[in-house]
Amino acid sequence: MATIRKGRLRVLLGAAAVLSGVIFAVTYSSLPASSSATGQPCSAGFAAPIFVPVDSAPLDEIRFDDGCTRLYISNPTKNEIEVYSLQAKSLEAPILVGSGPKGFDITPDGKTMYVANSGGTNISVVDLATKQELRRIDVPSGFSNDRPLSIAIAANGLAFFSTTFSGSGFGGRLMQLDLATDAVSVRHDFYIGGSTTEATFLRAGQDRSKIGVVVGDISSGPVFTYTSATNSFSGETDLGGCGYRGYVASDAAGSRFLVGACPGTQVLDANLSLVGSIALGTSIRSFGVALMPDGKFGFRAVEAGVDILDLTRFLSIGTLPVGDLLGSAHPATYPARMAISADGSLLAVSTDHGFSVLAASTAPPATATPTNTPTATSTSTPIPTATPAVSAGGAKALLGVAGVVAFGPRYETGATVSFDKPMKTGDYAVLLTPENRNCIAVVTGKGV
Repeated sequence: MATIRKGRLRVLLGAAAVLSGVIFAVTYSSLPASSSATGQPCSAGFAAPIFVPVDSAPLDEIRFDDGCTRLYISNPTKNEIEVYSLQAKSLEAPILVGSGPKGFDITPDGKTMYVANSGGTNISVVDLATKQELRRIDVPSGFSNDRPLSIAIAANGLAFFSTTFSGSGFGGRLMQLDLATDAVSVRHDFYIGGSTTEATFLRAGQDRSKIGVVVGDISSGPVFTYTSATNSFSGETDLGGCGYRGYVASDAAGSRFLVGACPGTQVLDANLSLVGSIALGTSIRSFGVALMPDGKFGFRAVEAGVDILDLTRFLSIGTLPVGDLLGSAHPATYPARMAISADGSLLAVSTDHGFSVLAASTAPPATATPTNTPTATSTSTPIPTATPAVSAGGAKALLGVAGVVAFGPRYETGATVSFDKPMKTGDYAVLLTPENRNCIAVVTGKGV
């Protein structure tokens, strides 16, 4: 018999959460907002990955603040920005914004967030100290009825955003937003007179001196940079490969870029010259990418977790678990976006059912030493296999173990797991899964 303690949960330990049959949890909190653009070292420790289930997942864009106090994730279905406290390891009250928020970025002083509302024709301006939307900036639609998609803020007081529309191919635009005046205009010096596809994504480096831009849904795989000092876009660099290129990351100074897509991951220098490529297996898909501030290591999201990329040898040297599935949707939806903290110590990735936070380790994960499983002594009377049961408390037992999970009143007095036959700790696991913002306990058999 094993007992797990829980309260009203919204945040759970994830990938390494099954420890001797116990799930640990952290509780909901509401902390005062703070802001910093100093790139302070992260004080929060993540010895094991934390997976945070969120309603209405999958989520979209994900970013740390520069002070390493909070993580922000856009939730297009609920029209809000999720806020996660790195110190309390819990979700705070979300920020309510416009319709279908996708991309967002934060000003260099850490005080203001700009959110591209892809379900409407506007951009939300958010005060991060109060976590309140201040106003919405209207974006005039083009011939395709395009809407804001991805946004990045430069060091010179300008922001740049792409637009999308209900269709594919050209019909989107690359636009400029003056943060001092809220004036919006098309940047005709980008690509083909400012015109682009419906899947164009931007990401600024930490010092915001450069912004990487990738154009998706086109087989040539165009990549561009914007330079703040000269207020100019580079010429086109075509990487080819496939039409779903939609992920770009920069080191702190914009001197190296990582571009993720099939059939591999490309490493580019400040001039977008190809430095090296890191291949993928034929059955593996790649999604979001992140770069260490010094550009020596990178990370890419794959279905199995987060690959560690050695950018000196151009090799994938291991995969970090994240506690949830990644990219189960069609790659055209551009899932599993990634972020790295300003000090390079933490990674975050939007998963199929929420998001995960983990240490940005550059060492290959240790391989567990196999242990021998004792052979059960046969008996003359076979033990019947029980039908998976659902307790009165709303918990589920399934997947081949005769187990029942019973909660106390309102789930507040703990949960007891009992079995029809003797079970060792290593022979079962108790998982908690999100369901309508509640947590449902699930008993699974060894190896399931």
